[in-house]
Amino acid sequence: MKADNTTDSAQLVLNGQVRALPFFDPNTSLLAYLRDSVGLAGTKEGCASGDCGACTVIVTAADGSAPQTVNSCITPLGFALGKQVVTVEGVGTPAQLHPVQAAMVAEHGSQCGFCTPGFVMSLVGAQLQGEPGRLASRERADRVRAISGNLCRCTGYRPILDAALAADQAVDAAPARAQPAALTAAALASPGGDVPGYKRPETEQALQACLRDGGTLIAGTTDFWLEVSQRYQDFERLIDLTGIASLRRIERTEDGLRIGAGVSHEQLVSFFAGGEAACPSLVTMLHRFGSPQIRGRGTLGGNLAGGSPIADWSPTLLAVNAVVVLCSAQGAERRLALDDFFLGYRQTARAADEYIAAVEIPATVSWPAVQVFKISKREDDDISSVLGAFALPVVDGALRDVRIAFGGVAATPVRLADVETLLEGQALTPALIDRACEQVGNSIAPISDVRASAAYRQQVAANLLRKALLLSQGAGPLTLDAVLAGGVAP
Repeated sequence: MKADNTTDSAQLVLNGQVRALPFFDPNTSLLAYLRDSVGLAGTKEGCASGDCGACTVIVTAADGSAPQTVNSCITPLGFALGKQVVTVEGVGTPAQLHPVQAAMVAEHGSQCGFCTPGFVMSLVGAQLQGEPGRLASRERADRVRAISGNLCRCTGYRPILDAALAADQAVDAAPARAQPAALTAAALASPGGDVPGYKRPETEQALQACLRDGGTLIAGTTDFWLEVSQRYQDFERLIDLTGIASLRRIERTEDGLRIGAGVSHEQLVSFFAGGEAACPSLVTMLHRFGSPQIRGRGTLGGNLAGGSPIADWSPTLLAVNAVVVLCSAQGAERRLALDDFFLGYRQTARAADEYIAAVEIPATVSWPAVQVFKISKREDDDISSVLGAFALPVVDGALRDVRIAFGGVAATPVRLADVETLLEGQALTPALIDRACEQVGNSIAPISDVRASAAYRQQVAANLLRKALLLSQGAGPLTLDAVLAGGVAP
């Protein structure tokens, strides 16, 4: 009789070789497997929280989808089953370095070297997602964004960015060299198998059956896995939602948009960048939402399910009058206004036998009138101190359907109904803007913590509303002089 943690079918492709996993622990991270079980020590552990990028690897699904960079420290090993994984050891060979590796050497992009493998993997991943022959023409901001989830404390970023440009030029000259040496078309005998303690259903019906047997739901694990990596929790049975295609769709309906709970933040960046739902302000915020490694793995549903008061999607969706669609283990759906979803600090109305299936946004939303502003200590890959989200449509010179929401100012994301009432139906005047911003300070009572003081949060929230109202008034780009002239504290 086999022990509970033995398996006959768990496997993945690692640096071009099929590897079987005769033993499987659902609490093992991809990083721990690479370093401890296989001995591939090029992938580093720096933070165990997905902040430093030293653990970055490339994962490619068997369905032919684009290669994806992930933080292996917060990625469960179960996610990689049935997929291809490439580490820094598989990118090139000593005799034939990958252009990114060669450029990092030539441009002196490495000093202590601890962070270097992660930078290499992020830059290789960005090349694979780019367009061969046009990589060298990319903007500097694109290269900065590619490494926004990687931290360096020695070399500085100038030589690393020089290496990124040189590598892009080298790949443009020989496009075939963009492909890592170990990224192959190796076929797996099975998609990963049914392994003990880790279920990855492919349909919602299969998910519902898993829920009836019990287990902990996971998706991108960009926040959840800290329970394992930093709080040392063990979970007996994990249910991974990332294999369910129906949860990864964005659909237009007669009533508006239905966004599946499994849609990644990176998918949402692309969606809101153009078309009928184009929202430049939202795209700008999403580019600061974590890093490429986080945006590619993290999901809309996961961002809501944790109930965090500083989750960036929660106030954003409150501002567009979103509805969350919950589905039970018996297949019964119920719709709940997002205003009613958050009950308290990290508490939501989702029942134990329910999962978030989708978020629905009404067709009445005027996306050009939606503004989202994120305030954090770092420009990239940081948690918000305050996030303000505003829907401020102006119709015939007056504000209509005003919605104002904030994250980071209370135990839950909040709407400011009293400020909305003050502005609804009114023409914007300097006096009205002053009154509305003053009311913000009276309506919220944030706490002081390591990210910001209560007084700072109150002032910033008022300033963000002022900025949004001035932009709605047609103020144009707000320079520092324009902001000061408008009475906004810098």
